[in-house]
Amino acid sequence: MLELSGVEMIDSAGLGELALLLTWARALGCTIKLAAPNHRVQELLALTNLASVFEIHPTLETAMLGFRQQLAKDALTSSHQRSR
Repeated sequence: MLELSGVEMIDSAGLGELALLLTWARALGCTIKLAAPNHRVQELLALTNLASVFEIHPTLETAMLGFRQQLAKDALTSSHQRSR
């Protein structure tokens, strides 16, 4: 999870780093959530289509809730598969 509330602007190098981090995370079977980007950063993510590949949350709390929900879902799926 990347908490972006203190990030005022991202240049092309920063956008490239975000894309690279996501590629590495996915290669490891993980994901990256972005939390609390300001309006300008959200617009840049949308213009570069990165908003379509990242899960973006308005606050850190909602991003953390998203992780908890995913963990619960994964645990339930895993438990269900073991019981077969």
